Amino acid sequence: MSFVGMCVDSRGNPIYNKPLAWIFGSQGSHVKVNEIVSHGGGSTGVNYDFQIMSLHGVVERSISGWLVMPMRFVEYLIVLSIAVTIITTIRNHSGRNWLPDNARD
Repeated sequence: MSFVGMCVDSRGNPIYNKPLAWIFGSQGSHVKVNEIVSHGGGSTGVNYDFQIMSLHGVVERSISGWLVMPMRFVEYLIVLSIAVTIITTIRNHSGRNWLPDNARD
């Protein structure tokens, strides 16, 4: 369901990170994402540390991944809704049916 949004997400994507700064930071702050790579037991784990940085480069606070995940999910749903709306609008205004003739049987 949120695959479309996940495809355009990246670690430092300012479009996805800006709402975090608006909600948890002061005016003009931004989100800095640090990768924490751990090796053990024959595997590699990557965790992300989300930090709100002030205009002066000082860490205002860290944000738990448990808060970031639901926000990302909502953002992915918004991106998916926009994509579906655009596709539906194009399809409705194209004046023809996109399905082959035998698809309705």
